[in-house]
Amino acid sequence: MASTAPLSPLQRCTGPAVVSPSPLQPCTKIPIPLHLEDLEDRDFADEERQFSSFAYRILCGRNLGRFMRTPPILGPDDENLARLEAHLTNWRLHLPPSKRDALTSDGRLDEMMFQAHMMMHATSILLHQPHSQLDTAPTQAINSCAPHQLVARGDLFNSHTKHVVAAAGAISTLVTHRVSLLSHTHFFTCVLTLSSIVHLSRWALCFVPFGDDDLRQQVRLNIGALNRLAAVWTAADRARGQVKAVAHDIYTAKKQQRLNSEVSCPLPC
Repeated sequence: MASTAPLSPLQRCTGPAVVSPSPLQPCTKIPIPLHLEDLEDRDFADEERQFSSFAYRILCGRNLGRFMRTPPILGPDDENLARLEAHLTNWRLHLPPSKRDALTSDGRLDEMMFQAHMMMHATSILLHQPHSQLDTAPTQAINSCAPHQLVARGDLFNSHTKHVVAAAGAISTLVTHRVSLLSHTHFFTCVLTLSSIVHLSRWALCFVPFGDDDLRQQVRLNIGALNRLAAVWTAADRARGQVKAVAHDIYTAKKQQRLNSEVSCPLPC
């Protein structure tokens, strides 16, 4: 009678091993790994290539790096400014549909794309704000993330002002995603502060009405987000205090301006 080998302790617990009669074989079509150069030149490839959200975040980081390495831009017509804006615009234009939002198709947060969009809008503000026509003097007390940068006021909104206003609004829109703000990178605090400086500089303009509700709601969104982040990050608490104080000053001045105009121009009985 043939004897059987004794079972090991593991076999006694799990039972005899079952070997599949058709194990998976090594794949012969393993995709060739892509490099950073392939990512940069993806629009010239002869086939559509899928890149991860992290790859698009890398591109945004490279654009921010280009901005930081650029010598001081001398004026709005500086070719370096146009070159950097081309990089930012190309990043936006060539995003695949699934990456144009920080949320996936089923509503989940894509944190890498959130950070990418956040970084792109922040870079746009840093690039264009010095050449915009939004007077930053009313917001000089907001210096929790960076020293105040004086920008002189102009009579009309130039293209740089439009870039800055659009980027600040897009940052506030990121706050409206139904996800926990505490799941984001802590750098979101400084990006919210940049956005708030733009909103408040615009609200302080004399020709912007006191009751501009869209602008007021954007300011409130940013303050609310900073308030939530302040539960964890001390920098957010400091930024919230500065933004809220400036918003109060502008609100009070605007309200008094409206009351004065009503007194000087009473309505007919």
